[in-house]
Amino acid sequence: MDAKKIAEEWCAAYNERDSERFANLMAEDIEYSAPAMNAGFSGRLTNYFEPKEGDPLPDRSLELLRVFGDDRHAIFEMLWYGTSSGTSPAFGPAGQRVQMTNCVIIDINDDGLISRGIEYVGSYEGVDLSLLGPDAIPHEAARRA
Repeated sequence: MDAKKIAEEWCAAYNERDSERFANLMAEDIEYSAPAMNAGFSGRLTNYFEPKEGDPLPDRSLELLRVFGDDRHAIFEMLWYGTSSGTSPAFGPAGQRVQMTNCVIIDINDDGLISRGIEYVGSYEGVDLSLLGPDAIPHEAARRA
C-alpha cells in the first residue's frame, strides 16, 4: 500500500471508529509514539475504539491535509478536532472546540503495513498537552491483540 492510501485508510478508519480496519493497517510488531502527548504503543492494537463512558471528545475526527511518501515511508499532516464534553480537564469545558494539527511519520514494511510511527504535534488549541497520556481518551487506550 502506498503512502497516500495508508494515510487515507488511517483517517477513514479513525473517523468510522473501525477498530479492525485500523488494526489491519499495522504490523504485528509496530512501534508507535506520540511524545508530546505522552502516548504510544507497541504491538498491533485491537478494540482501539471500544466505547467507554465519559468520552471527552465524542465527535472527534481527523481531516487529512497532505501526504508525502512512497511505498516504504510516509509523512502525513492531519487536523484532529472535536468538541469537549467537559469530562476531562485536558480538553476544557463542555462545548469548547479542541483541535491539533499533527504530523505522522511512518515506515511501511514489505507487507505494506505500518511497522513504525511517530506523531508530532504542530499547532493546537483547546487542549492542555501536559494532561494528556495513554488514557486521556478512555476508549482509545492502547489494547493489544
